[in-house]
Amino acid sequence: MSFGFLFVILNLQKIIHEFGHFLAAKRLGISVEEFGIGYPPYAAEIGWWYGTRFTFNYLLFGSFITMAGERDADVPDSYASKSKLARLSVLVVGPIFSLVTMCIFVAPAITFFTLAYLSGVHKPVTGININGQEATVATTVITETMADSPADKVGLQPGDIVLGADRIKFKHVGDLIAYVDGLEGQEINLYIQRENQLLQIPITPRTLSPEGQGSLGVGISYKGIKDETLYYPLSTALSKGINSAVEQSWQILSMPFVVLKQRIKGRSEAFLRPTGYTENGLIYVGMGESGTTLYFFFYFLGAMSASIVIPIVVVTAISLLPLPGWDTWRMLTLIFE
Repeated sequence: MSFGFLFVILNLQKIIHEFGHFLAAKRLGISVEEFGIGYPPYAAEIGWWYGTRFTFNYLLFGSFITMAGERDADVPDSYASKSKLARLSVLVVGPIFSLVTMCIFVAPAITFFTLAYLSGVHKPVTGININGQEATVATTVITETMADSPADKVGLQPGDIVLGADRIKFKHVGDLIAYVDGLEGQEINLYIQRENQLLQIPITPRTLSPEGQGSLGVGISYKGIKDETLYYPLSTALSKGINSAVEQSWQILSMPFVVLKQRIKGRSEAFLRPTGYTENGLIYVGMGESGTTLYFFFYFLGAMSASIVIPIVVVTAISLLPLPGWDTWRMLTLIFE
């Protein structure tokens, strides 16, 4: 994002903030003498509107309004002559306009991320849900049997496909490992496909295994692993879109601090790390979510929108701080006076 573009966006937000004060003051019958874009020294007069002089000033960052009699109740139609509620209303509307502006800029980021998730996401396959039904995404294949292991003793062979055990079908990466875990010493029935034969083979996982071997004593791989495209319903896509907007914005905001931290430590760490391990941490599948062409397109737009949101959110948050002379401070002072 260019500095010029950022400058324009932040100035626009400040002008809208002051315009909120302006509208509230006019609505409550308070005379607004000047609406300045930028801060003095004075540069040029833009014109007059509803009795207010609009000016352009040399210090371009920011905006302001000058109300009649801000401290003098004797001035006609002055700010100071109005009730406490009226004065408080004028002060409150500015921050409200800032928050509304922030939401307007946040909305595109959320919208684009939501559209990305509606466009189809490829999930790393460790087992997913498609239209409420589990998809068969991986077949467990025995690649070797260890000598004198339970698998060797019952005659399991390389190339055997493990379809399931004890009437439970294995559909996903890690199903066999997860099922056997905790059943050491107990007999289970494996359903095996060997070429054109379907076999039921009883086997008892051993309680003590040699180093580097599992309780069955087999090596396994997976056949037919592929990505499945998942289309989220609108409610889920919206929820994930909001989360992505927040996460992307936070990552952009925290990036300078992360880099500084790594510089201080004298080393760098990858910002991306592989995901897709099974619960046992044994199977590496991929690098996280990917998606369709539309997914990448909308996700890119969402990320760009998030980069614009960051400075707006920061400036809005700072403007709400109760610092002397700022709106929140003046509101608190007015309430407790």
